[in-house]
Amino acid sequence: MNFTLTEKHSTNTKIIGPDGQAIYRVETHWKWFTPESGNTARVQRATPYGSQTIGAIDWHLFDDNEMRVNGRRLVPQKLGMFSKSQTFRASDGVQYKWKIIDKTNVLVVLGHSQVSVATFQRAASTGMFSSNRLASLSVAPQAMHIMDDVVTTAVWFEETRYRGEGSQSGHGGGHLRGPGNTYITKLS
Repeated sequence: MNFTLTEKHSTNTKIIGPDGQAIYRVETHWKWFTPESGNTARVQRATPYGSQTIGAIDWHLFDDNEMRVNGRRLVPQKLGMFSKSQTFRASDGVQYKWKIIDKTNVLVVLGHSQVSVATFQRAASTGMFSSNRLASLSVAPQAMHIMDDVVTTAVWFEETRYRGEGSQSGHGGGHLRGPGNTYITKLS
Protein backbone atom coordinates (compact mmCIF):
# COMPACT_ATOMS: atom_id res chain seq x y z
CA MET A 1 0.00 0.00 0.00
CA ASN A 2 1.35 3.44 -0.94
CA PHE A 3 1.22 6.47 1.34
CA THR A 4 2.27 10.07 0.67
CA LEU A 5 3.66 12.59 3.14
CA THR A 6 2.27 16.12 2.94
CA GLU A 7 5.53 17.82 3.97
CA LYS A 8 9.19 17.50 2.97
CA HIS A 9 10.38 16.41 6.42
CA SER A 10 9.01 13.29 8.07
CA THR A 11 9.03 14.86 11.54
CA ASN A 12 6.12 17.27 10.90
CA THR A 13 3.67 15.86 8.37
CA LYS A 14 0.48 13.97 7.67
CA ILE A 15 0.64 10.54 6.04
CA ILE A 16 -2.05 10.21 3.38
CA GLY A 17 -3.49 6.85 2.26
CA PRO A 18 -4.38 5.83 -1.31
CA ASP A 19 -7.93 7.18 -0.81
CA GLY A 20 -6.61 10.69 -0.05
CA GLN A 21 -7.47 10.52 3.66
CA ALA A 22 -4.91 11.36 6.35
CA ILE A 23 -4.14 8.18 8.29
CA TYR A 24 -1.27 9.33 10.53
CA ARG A 25 -0.10 12.71 11.83
CA VAL A 26 3.49 13.28 12.95
CA GLU A 27 4.25 16.31 15.13
CA THR A 28 7.63 17.40 16.43
CA HIS A 29 8.32 20.37 18.65
CA TRP A 30 12.06 21.10 18.50
CA LYS A 31 13.48 22.59 21.69
CA TRP A 32 16.93 24.06 21.99
CA PHE A 33 17.11 25.44 25.52
CA THR A 34 15.22 22.92 27.63
CA PRO A 35 16.20 19.79 29.52
CA GLU A 36 16.27 16.83 27.13
CA SER A 37 14.03 14.63 29.26
CA GLY A 38 10.79 16.13 27.91
CA ASN A 39 11.60 16.15 24.19
CA THR A 40 9.33 13.61 22.53
CA ALA A 41 7.97 13.09 19.02
CA ARG A 42 4.39 11.79 18.79
CA VAL A 43 2.84 9.58 16.06
CA GLN A 44 -0.99 9.59 15.88
CA ARG A 45 -3.24 7.16 13.95
CA ALA A 46 -6.78 7.74 12.67
CA THR A 47 -9.53 5.84 14.51
CA PRO A 48 -13.32 5.80 14.02
CA TYR A 49 -13.64 8.18 16.99
CA GLY A 50 -10.87 10.68 16.29
CA SER A 51 -7.19 9.97 16.75
CA GLN A 52 -4.95 7.88 18.94
CA THR A 53 -1.30 8.47 19.80
CA ILE A 54 0.47 5.27 18.81
CA GLY A 55 4.12 6.27 18.87
CA ALA A 56 6.62 8.64 20.42
CA ILE A 57 10.25 9.40 19.67
CA ASP A 58 12.49 11.10 22.23
CA TRP A 59 15.16 13.05 20.34
CA HIS A 60 18.38 13.74 22.26
CA LEU A 61 21.40 15.76 21.23
CA PHE A 62 24.06 13.55 22.80
CA ASP A 63 22.36 10.31 23.91
CA ASP A 64 20.63 7.63 21.85
CA ASN A 65 17.10 8.49 20.75
CA GLU A 66 14.29 6.38 22.21
CA MET A 67 11.06 5.11 20.62
CA ARG A 68 7.78 3.79 21.96
CA VAL A 69 5.07 2.19 19.83
CA ASN A 70 1.71 1.31 21.40
CA GLY A 71 3.34 1.35 24.84
CA ARG A 72 6.27 -0.89 23.82
CA ARG A 73 9.81 0.45 23.96
CA LEU A 74 11.73 -0.06 20.71
CA VAL A 75 15.49 -0.08 20.96
CA PRO A 76 17.17 0.14 17.54
CA GLN A 77 20.58 -1.49 17.20
CA LYS A 78 23.36 -0.62 14.75
CA LEU A 79 24.77 -3.66 12.96
CA GLY A 80 28.36 -2.42 12.97
CA MET A 81 30.53 0.56 13.73
CA PHE A 82 30.44 1.85 10.15
CA SER A 83 26.98 0.58 9.21
CA LYS A 84 24.06 2.96 8.72
CA SER A 85 21.61 0.07 8.97
CA GLN A 86 19.50 -0.23 12.13
CA THR A 87 17.57 -3.23 13.44
CA PHE A 88 14.56 -3.44 15.77
CA ARG A 89 12.14 -6.09 17.00
CA ALA A 90 8.55 -5.30 15.95
CA SER A 91 5.31 -6.12 17.75
CA ASP A 92 5.09 -9.43 15.85
CA GLY A 93 8.35 -10.61 17.48
CA VAL A 94 10.29 -10.52 14.19
CA GLN A 95 13.53 -8.56 13.85
CA TYR A 96 13.60 -6.04 10.99
CA LYS A 97 16.37 -3.90 9.49
CA TRP A 98 16.18 -0.40 7.97
CA LYS A 99 18.96 0.13 5.43
CA ILE A 100 19.74 2.73 2.76
CA ILE A 101 19.87 1.70 -0.90
CA ASP A 102 20.74 4.62 -3.18
CA LYS A 103 18.49 7.38 -1.78
CA THR A 104 15.76 5.08 -0.51
CA ASN A 105 15.28 3.75 3.02
CA VAL A 106 14.38 0.07 2.78
CA LEU A 107 12.91 -2.14 5.52
CA VAL A 108 13.67 -5.86 5.33
CA VAL A 109 13.27 -8.86 7.60
CA LEU A 110 16.68 -9.38 9.20
CA GLY A 111 18.47 -12.15 7.32
CA HIS A 112 16.29 -11.72 4.20
CA SER A 113 17.81 -8.57 2.69
CA GLN A 114 16.53 -9.21 -0.84
CA VAL A 115 12.84 -8.89 0.13
CA SER A 116 11.72 -5.41 1.19
CA VAL A 117 8.59 -5.09 3.31
CA ALA A 118 8.55 -1.26 3.23
CA THR A 119 10.35 1.60 1.50
CA PHE A 120 10.59 5.28 2.36
CA GLN A 121 11.37 7.54 -0.59
CA ARG A 122 12.44 11.02 0.51
CA ALA A 123 11.02 14.16 -1.08
CA ALA A 124 12.89 15.45 -4.12
CA SER A 125 12.93 18.33 -6.51
CA THR A 126 12.58 16.88 -10.00
CA GLY A 127 13.74 19.96 -11.90
CA MET A 128 13.26 23.64 -12.53
CA PHE A 129 10.17 23.23 -14.73
CA SER A 130 8.56 20.26 -13.04
CA SER A 131 6.82 19.80 -9.73
CA ASN A 132 8.52 18.46 -6.63
CA ARG A 133 8.00 14.83 -5.68
CA LEU A 134 6.55 14.35 -2.21
CA ALA A 135 8.07 11.85 0.18
CA SER A 136 6.32 8.48 0.19
CA LEU A 137 6.08 5.32 2.25
CA SER A 138 5.20 2.00 0.58
CA VAL A 139 4.26 -0.94 2.79
CA ALA A 140 3.98 -4.50 1.45
CA PRO A 141 0.90 -6.56 2.42
CA GLN A 142 3.03 -8.82 4.66
CA ALA A 143 3.95 -5.80 6.84
CA MET A 144 0.51 -4.17 7.22
CA HIS A 145 0.01 -5.92 10.59
CA ILE A 146 2.97 -3.93 12.00
CA MET A 147 2.03 -0.65 10.31
CA ASP A 148 2.39 1.40 13.52
CA ASP A 149 5.93 0.02 13.99
CA VAL A 150 6.74 0.73 10.33
CA VAL A 151 5.51 4.35 10.45
CA THR A 152 7.25 5.21 13.73
CA THR A 153 10.57 3.61 12.78
CA ALA A 154 10.43 5.12 9.26
CA VAL A 155 10.10 8.61 10.78
CA TRP A 156 12.94 7.88 13.20
CA PHE A 157 15.26 6.33 10.57
CA GLU A 158 14.70 9.15 8.05
CA GLU A 159 15.42 11.86 10.66
CA THR A 160 18.52 9.94 11.79
CA ARG A 161 19.69 9.75 8.16
CA TYR A 162 18.97 13.47 7.66
CA ARG A 163 20.97 14.42 10.76
CA GLY A 164 23.84 12.16 9.66
CA GLU A 165 24.02 13.82 6.24
CA GLY A 166 24.30 17.21 7.91
CA SER A 167 27.22 16.15 10.08
CA GLN A 168 29.03 14.69 7.05
CA SER A 169 28.39 17.64 4.73
CA GLY A 170 31.31 19.72 6.01
CA HIS A 171 28.97 22.62 6.74
CA GLY A 172 29.43 22.40 10.49
CA GLY A 173 26.38 20.21 11.08
CA GLY A 174 24.06 21.90 8.61
CA HIS A 175 21.19 19.56 9.55
CA LEU A 176 21.68 19.88 13.30
CA ARG A 177 18.44 20.07 15.21
CA GLY A 178 18.07 20.37 18.92
CA PRO A 179 16.32 17.88 21.10
CA GLY A 180 12.65 17.64 20.27
CA ASN A 181 9.31 15.97 20.78
CA THR A 182 7.78 13.98 17.90
CA TYR A 183 4.23 12.65 18.25
CA ILE A 184 2.63 10.21 15.78
CA THR A 185 -1.19 10.12 15.80
CA LYS A 186 -3.52 7.77 13.92
CA LEU A 187 -6.35 9.94 12.52
CA SER A 188 -9.99 9.19 11.78
